[in-house]
Amino acid sequence: MKKFSLFALIFALFFGACFNGSGVLEMPRISFSVPISDAKHFITLSVYDLRSKPNIIGSVKNSDLSVNAKVSPSEPLASWLRAALVRKLSQNQISVKASKDEASANVEIKIREFYANIDSIGQNNMRGNFALEIIIKKGQNSTTTLKLTQPMSDFALMPAMSSLEPFIKELLLDMLARSAKEIANNL
Repeated sequence: MKKFSLFALIFALFFGACFNGSGVLEMPRISFSVPISDAKHFITLSVYDLRSKPNIIGSVKNSDLSVNAKVSPSEPLASWLRAALVRKLSQNQISVKASKDEASANVEIKIREFYANIDSIGQNNMRGNFALEIIIKKGQNSTTTLKLTQPMSDFALMPAMSSLEPFIKELLLDMLARSAKEIANNL
């Protein structure tokens, strides 16, 4: 009887860790900024989330690939990306202005895709992708369109929400750094 009780306890703990229900992911914070007087470029920045389900950024799937839990961001993805880019761009001496009259370029970002999933199948059981379209307009005649895609995959021993959260944060921060670099290079 003791062996059965021990087995039942281990079984409950293992599967309890796998099922977390739906959760909210606290979005990563970016805190670095440069004084506006040091800025060399002034831009306007708009970010739009064009995904069909903007309130979902990830899911935990069962072995039959049915969704066990969904991950929602603590704030809208477009709002987080805009605020994080304002801070990240300041590292490259780029200041975001509210008025188009003060800006040398208008930058528009469209979030086309963001997902991160974890399941119990295969070696790379965590998969994600972040796809953006960046449109940079300088003056009346110059428009640059960039399409960035950041695919990721990794392995987690436990297919649980706690394994997926650092994966999502890494995907977000990788695309943040990449998009800030591309904007700076194309001004």
